[in-house]
Formats: sequence, structure tokens, C-alpha cells
Amino acid sequence: MKQETKIYLTAEQLKDFGDTLIEIMNRLEMTNNAIDGLEFAQSNDKVRFDFLAKKFLSTTYEQNQQINKLLNDVSFALLECDNEKELEGLKS
Repeated sequence: MKQETKIYLTAEQLKDFGDTLIEIMNRLEMTNNAIDGLEFAQSNDKVRFDFLAKKFLSTTYEQNQQINKLLNDVSFALLECDNEKELEGLKS
């Protein structure tokens, strides 16, 4: 007989993870749109491209740090969904 595993995440927590993943997808889509704009600027105006590329790189680095933290939090919770002690910090 197979032993059942209890999941310690609530439906609300799972929905929050879904919202977080949608937010990440939207940020990535914005990044892709910005890259498209940079490619256009690169072929039309080198000075404007240089200015926009510098802004893009600094902003994107910060966004990627935030996305990495969000993905780390979600993946940790999903991987530890059957470990009540590890999930204690998520309940607050």
C-alpha cells in the first residue's frame, strides 16, 4: 500500500505562487520588449542606443536579482511542501 504524503501549503499560498509566477512572466516580457527597442535604436541612432543600453543594463540587473529571489522562494516552498517545519517561515 502506498503511503500518502501530506501537503502543508494552503490553497491561498499556492495561488500566491501562481500570482508571483505571472508577475515574473510579465517582467520577462517587458525585458524582451525593451531588448526589441534597443535593437531598433542600435540600427538607427548610436548615441541614443548607448544611453538606453546603460539604463537597461542597470535596471535589468536589479530586476533579475528580484526575480531570482522570488523564484528561489517559490521553488523552496514547492520542494518543501511536505515538510511542515521548513515551511514555518512562510506562514507569516
